[in-house]
Amino acid sequence: MAWDMTLAAISSWGKYTPYTISENEIGFLVLHIGVGLERSYNIGYQRQPQVLLVCDAGNAMVRMIEAVLARKYPQIEIARTLTLRDYEARDSIVEDFVISTARIGEKDKPVIMIAPFPTDYQLEQIGKLVLVDRTRPVDAG
Repeated sequence: MAWDMTLAAISSWGKYTPYTISENEIGFLVLHIGVGLERSYNIGYQRQPQVLLVCDAGNAMVRMIEAVLARKYPQIEIARTLTLRDYEARDSIVEDFVISTARIGEKDKPVIMIAPFPTDYQLEQIGKLVLVDRTRPVDAG
């Protein structure tokens, strides 16, 4: 996309000036335009992983777990926090996966059980789900 945009800009610019641009200069421009697009427009349309957090340990523990997850995986978006009772009452889960401090059954999405102070192994398991390719749109069916 950056290449196409750069060539389009240069071809229209070339109509108004007698100067020619070398391939090296075009490559330099493509690099900078690509960086700008990547930073500003998220070229890959990568969705943020949506997480459901299930925790019965109280609000302070929820905030602490959220802080640990935000520090380790800033791309995670905790869409909702539920108590164990509220989770059990749900028929299905719309989020990408569930992180829980209590032992719960899987509904239709993966569940990772963590300790109130997650271990490195538990954080690694979360990382495996965070890094799943989400460039394709969500199936609404």
